[in-house]
Amino acid sequence: MDAIVRYTLLDTVRALRVDTELDLGPPKRPALFSLLLRAPGPVSLNDAVDVLWSDEPRASAVNVVHRHIGSLRKILDPGLHSRTDAEHLARAADGYRLLVDASTSDLLRFRDLRRRRNSRSGRWT
Repeated sequence: MDAIVRYTLLDTVRALRVDTELDLGPPKRPALFSLLLRAPGPVSLNDAVDVLWSDEPRASAVNVVHRHIGSLRKILDPGLHSRTDAEHLARAADGYRLLVDASTSDLLRFRDLRRRRNSRSGRWT
């Protein structure tokens, strides 16, 4: 990987490589990306379909999710040759997982800081 990708969710949903914002594409793709950023674990296909189509999903909804995932992989890992080598967006047994931690995600950094502050004060939230 060339450079670390950082993710923001608390202000605007964005992915940045160095100081360059990555174009996440049409509206459903950033919506799927925000779901991946919010989830503490893998996002199932069913959850992705439910979020992207709040009404009745169309028959091709699962295929559309797979295409959006493929596009996000290409955006996040432009030199990716194999899905098994993904550094950012990986297939999990029960869905897809964005590989982030507190150093790359503003949401996880916030949660970590809140947890540390509360543990020092004796409060757990």
